[in-house]
Amino acid sequence: MRVTVHLPDGMGNDLREAAIVEHTSVSALIAAAVRRYITDERRKRCGEQVLGLAGTVSVPPGILMELERGREADDRT
Repeated sequence: MRVTVHLPDGMGNDLREAAIVEHTSVSALIAAAVRRYITDERRKRCGEQVLGLAGTVSVPPGILMELERGREADDRT
């Protein structure tokens, strides 16, 4: 998928330098950053849902293990 973004000049230079340091392409570096952002946002929403339910429902004993299993599954994508 091709996406065009506009970055401030300084950020573009920093991005190119970071890609060189990481021995990767700018595209790969941006893809990794976006992937991390999406994963972090999913985790945050999941945590907010769990906290929202915590006071309103009884929590089964194995819920923490199930939550961790979901996090591990998300890390593999």
